[in-house]
Amino acid sequence: MAQMYPNDIELIDCTQSEKDFYYELKQQLSDKIHVFFSVRWYSQNNGTRENSESDFLIFDPDFGYITIELKGGQQIEKQSDAWILHLGENSYRQLKKSPFEQAEESMRFFKKYFEDQYKQVFNGVYGFACAFPRYNVPEGFGTDAPKDIIIDFSDMSNLKNKINSIFHYWSSTRRSHVFLVDEIRKKFINLINKRINMSTISGAVLENQDRKMSILNRIQENYLDFLENYSHALIAGGAGTGKTWLAVKKAIREAEKEKDVLLLCFNNDLGEFLKERLFEYRNITVNTFWQFVKEQLDERDFLTISSDKELLGVFDKIANKSNLKKFNSIIVDEAQDFNEEWAMTIRLFLRDESRSELYVLYDTEQNIFNRDFKNGFMIESPPFRLKENLRNTSEIMKWVKDKTQLGYYTKANNIPGVKPEFSTHNRKKDARNRLESILKQLVQKELVKQTSITILSNRIIENSILNGKNTLGPFTFAESRKDITDEQVLFRTVQGFKGLESDVVIYLKHNKHQVNPRESSRKTDFVAYTRAKFLLFVIEYLEY
Repeated sequence: MAQMYPNDIELIDCTQSEKDFYYELKQQLSDKIHVFFSVRWYSQNNGTRENSESDFLIFDPDFGYITIELKGGQQIEKQSDAWILHLGENSYRQLKKSPFEQAEESMRFFKKYFEDQYKQVFNGVYGFACAFPRYNVPEGFGTDAPKDIIIDFSDMSNLKNKINSIFHYWSSTRRSHVFLVDEIRKKFINLINKRINMSTISGAVLENQDRKMSILNRIQENYLDFLENYSHALIAGGAGTGKTWLAVKKAIREAEKEKDVLLLCFNNDLGEFLKERLFEYRNITVNTFWQFVKEQLDERDFLTISSDKELLGVFDKIANKSNLKKFNSIIVDEAQDFNEEWAMTIRLFLRDESRSELYVLYDTEQNIFNRDFKNGFMIESPPFRLKENLRNTSEIMKWVKDKTQLGYYTKANNIPGVKPEFSTHNRKKDARNRLESILKQLVQKELVKQTSITILSNRIIENSILNGKNTLGPFTFAESRKDITDEQVLFRTVQGFKGLESDVVIYLKHNKHQVNPRESSRKTDFVAYTRAKFLLFVIEYLEY
């Protein structure tokens, strides 16, 4: 059974012909074969981006790759230079260009893409073909479209032999084939996954992401239905398991029952994000714990406790207040960043100690502030666990687990993705050059929107490799999500970006040269790495 990308075509809007061909390839080809469906790519024409697509790309590690253009309908014919696709019942469509020309253009793009990326010649077999899975094509369409590279209905029951014969056809035609070494195989598969992720980031397949999100919505609705009879609940989940979205859905669900809801978190940026997401719900109060406490106390009382980062004495200050606003439902996100006294303080705002709802979501592996809420929330039942990662590609999650030894109880999702790129530098200048090179590759060559990229750092910008400057070459950095423009890249500390995510993350990892990094550093790295949905670049600067 072939390795398919994606491994579930039902999430994608495609024709029945494409779906049938996908499943036949999956069943008939061996497990060494990689089959990629709907790989988007683009070219530049007079400064204008033109989007293209390879319906199928088949990679055989013993040969190389072929691109396949698929056409459904009931018959295809060539009339002079025009290609006519018959759809049935006197219905037809004239194609904009030859399907063989489309397949060949895709073939040439991926060869050039490989050679530009890796600065080496792709010396395997490369070729193209056309598939007409619903009908027979008795003969070819000339020297540029011979029967040898046509897959029709008669081949559908024996695709293994047909695909193999197409590889042999191109091998004998080019007479330059050598067997691919393992390094080239891995590079090529990684490259195609990168192309797929670039397409996702640039918006080419957002419709697929919408379908995945709708499935996620149903899953999370089921979680909430399951917890319906629990007024108090601890919910533990690793990075990317959807804790924040679950908190949002719970808040909305309770607000729509006309309940007063309090949603608390720790991180300021996450608080602002949640406020933006829930601003239309007047009976939902969203805030960080610090800001919420500040609003409850007079200035003198708050100043008394805020000199200590743990807000020691906050419970007594709040408990002595009269006329506290009470809530039917309280939801706490990022609870691993709360201490025991904060947890006890939050319970003071429950309208009814036993019947009002208290949902607490947390991940101990992201506890970079070394706090512990212990039994402060006074929830006796064991935590419910979210185990499936819904954010990061499986390749990112696999890499993160290996690098940090964290996240092992989280299941990776089924999006293959690209292995993160890691580089180490001993000079700030070299690290800056690497950062600029990555940004130019993403923005200028791949046309990724700058708003899809976030630069994270374990140091503030003044103490980072940027030396406090908010520009690098042609790029400008913004340190606030509120004020960012479409022409800027967001720069945030890891701590400031907790609970949030970005399509692309470039992590500036400043390290003192040490053999055994501190536990807090390991957790900081884990948080930084797991913010990346599709692409992760790590630039490590070593100080000796």
